[in-house]
Amino acid sequence: MYHSELRDAVLNIHRVARTLRKSVPTMRGFSVVYQPQVDRSGNVVAAEALLRWDPQCGHTVGPNVFIPSLERSRLIVPVGQWVIEQALAQLKAWRKQGLNLKHIGVNVSARQLLPGFAEFVQGAVERAKLRPRDLVLELTESQAVADSGRFADTIRVLSDAGFTWEIDDFGTGYASMRWMRRLSFAGLKIDRSLLIATNEPPGLIRGICAMAREIDLRVTCEGVETREQWDRVIKAGVHRVQGYLVGRPMPASEFQSTPATTLGAIRPTST
Repeated sequence: MYHSELRDAVLNIHRVARTLRKSVPTMRGFSVVYQPQVDRSGNVVAAEALLRWDPQCGHTVGPNVFIPSLERSRLIVPVGQWVIEQALAQLKAWRKQGLNLKHIGVNVSARQLLPGFAEFVQGAVERAKLRPRDLVLELTESQAVADSGRFADTIRVLSDAGFTWEIDDFGTGYASMRWMRRLSFAGLKIDRSLLIATNEPPGLIRGICAMAREIDLRVTCEGVETREQWDRVIKAGVHRVQGYLVGRPMPASEFQSTPATTLGAIRPTST
């Protein structure tokens, strides 16, 4: 049984990789959805762009499957560039429609941080006629800790140019806050696992917020799904909240109307 399941898993990995190689040249099946981020008063202030892929083969392939495959094959480089361009174009379109978000966040893989990445990002923002502060680049904590020596210069170049970096999934690796400041990170996103862990110390999130405040890091809490969690993280001192309670990842066409309706129940008692 074990060997059969292992063989099936390996075959599935190869099947996904083959289909991705066919999809990437035209970006067929790829799309970007957007999840709102709200401030302490429940106002939508930003969005995170999230990549999705539908290979149209009768079953859905989750990001936890296809993104590692993209990374292994280096296809993450052209796909990642496409996501950045899509996100910037969408931010510009929303602003024209009156939705004045402060910025849009995009996940970046460590495998994208090759020579030329900083130049691409700067060029993409210029072509979109936006400013560096309009784009937030998110790097997972585990990748940042493992590979920071290799791409520290890229992070600093973009930071010096006015771009913002955040650590995603904070609490799953071993990054220290002072280490993040040395590498010019401006914020962190608390991983949802810290929010739902049954053995979480009561003051853990509050302690993270207090330390972040000392070195001027913005704190966003991911994975907030209930009103009780909302109240808990707001009292702990987070600056922003992201999660199903305030909005699921959604197509751009739904983003402008859905979050405001969803957040109506939060605003009255969130201060």
